[in-house]
Amino acid sequence: MVKYRLPSINKVFLVGNVTADTNLMYTSKGNPFCMFTLAVNRNYRDRNTGNWEKSTEFISVQLIGKVAERLCDRIKKGTPVFVEGRLHTYKREIEGKSITHTIVSAFSAQILHSFAEGEEGIIPPEVEVQPDVETTGLDEGPVEGELPPIETGDEDLPF
Repeated sequence: MVKYRLPSINKVFLVGNVTADTNLMYTSKGNPFCMFTLAVNRNYRDRNTGNWEKSTEFISVQLIGKVAERLCDRIKKGTPVFVEGRLHTYKREIEGKSITHTIVSAFSAQILHSFAEGEEGIIPPEVEVQPDVETTGLDEGPVEGELPPIETGDEDLPF
């Protein structure tokens, strides 16, 4: 049997709306961070009714380093945000029970602009945030506006 050497990849990209205001905090070693929950919507077609449905995932995000210092005071409830990071899982003992929790450790983030109803045309300058030295940054954010829902039925998959 042939053994394959596969790389390990742990990379996450998310776009969603923040569910509550954030506050900048510091670890005991003085490293800046902030925590928030990102609401990410998914549109899909119900196979039984054929109607479009919406589901929402609530994902815990931790901004770390210089990105946290620059953005945490501007991230408010409802702010659309694009984050890039990695999944981080940790275990905790609470009242004798072992609890596993997964968060996104974001090392790059961008606040996205949302147009007011009826507003068109001018796109304001983007909030530019350079990530920490050991990571790569984003040159461009996602395209403004909602994309049409994508059907994810198994019969459409090419494999």
